[in-house]
Amino acid sequence: MKQRGWGRIINMASIYSTRAGRDRIDYVTTKTGIVGLTRAVALETATKPEYVHALLPGYAADAGHSGQDRKRRRA
Repeated sequence: MKQRGWGRIINMASIYSTRAGRDRIDYVTTKTGIVGLTRAVALETATKPEYVHALLPGYAADAGHSGQDRKRRRA
């Protein structure tokens, strides 16, 4: 990127980088680290045409996230 004089870095984080999740310590820690790295590199390259971004998608509803499953676990 330095040789070309421009570039883009897009890191895949997660909504879990902004909030905790039960039984997801390793995942939350990793995604929070990615966001921290993204912010630091963005500051380092703020005056250059090299952009750094992080995408933070949410979760998709599946058997592990459905309301019915949560109700069963509480019972």
